Amino acid sequence: MSVNGNERMCNILITGCNGYIGRLCYGALRQNTSFRLILTDRIVGTDSHNRFGIEHVDNTKDYSIPETDVHVIDLVNEKKKLDELFEKYKIDLVIHLASALENNTIEVIKSNEVINDNVLDLCDKYKCHCIAASSIRMFYGNCITHPIISKIFRRNQDVQCPENERLNSETVLCNNEKTIQLFSKEDWQEALVYVQTKEQLERLCRQISSSNPSITLVAVRLGWCSVKSPYEIEKESATDDSCTQTSIILHPDDLQTFVQRLVQCIIEKTIQGFHVYTCISENKQRWASLHREKEELDWAPQHLC
Repeated sequence: MSVNGNERMCNILITGCNGYIGRLCYGALRQNTSFRLILTDRIVGTDSHNRFGIEHVDNTKDYSIPETDVHVIDLVNEKKKLDELFEKYKIDLVIHLASALENNTIEVIKSNEVINDNVLDLCDKYKCHCIAASSIRMFYGNCITHPIISKIFRRNQDVQCPENERLNSETVLCNNEKTIQLFSKEDWQEALVYVQTKEQLERLCRQISSSNPSITLVAVRLGWCSVKSPYEIEKESATDDSCTQTSIILHPDDLQTFVQRLVQCIIEKTIQGFHVYTCISENKQRWASLHREKEELDWAPQHLC
């Protein structure tokens, strides 16, 4: 990445910047003066938590963003506006975190497919590298593993988490049997649909990378936190072709470590060893492609730039 022999600024687009991971990425990446950050998200005025809206963001002390580099874009319906953004900023790398979480199941599928198609198609068009966030709820064989986070219980007021299964005020651990029981039919359907759209994202990353060898599109499955011991996980990951019987959660500390690792990968211009980030027991981190996934993941080129 050089212009006239001099290192130039790397222009990084973050989709879904107002989400928790997006904010962490922004906070970590903005500390490097060689990165210019271009941020996008959409406004959903009916969301009481403002999960998607960024209209208030410049007034938040810990999230100070130059207004000119923040863009409100509906990635489903405003591909032309996104295209103009790619053209204007000469994007080098996209960190694709945006996804739709509509109430209607069919709309989730349609919206996420369009979002992924729009973002990755423009990466292909403008020869941009992309790190796309896949799901921690991912298929293994005929099963899916799925975290239970306290928002599930807040959304369904009839369900109360037993005191002895509360990790803290923000996270909840349950085994898979109880997980299925605690999900309402709608919640379970929502989880399955979300996973399926992320699976589609991974396939699209492969397809475009295979047809355009000048760019790297990597779908990263974010951190895991397991209640099993490292030994048990190692043993099962080498022998089990379906899934473990352990529920998992995403811990904020692990996400921060993930973002730090992501920043380092961008600085080093490599994604080697970064296919799957796994956090195992008591915040002991490792980065590994699980045994059963190695062949599946070997397609990815090893360099971002």
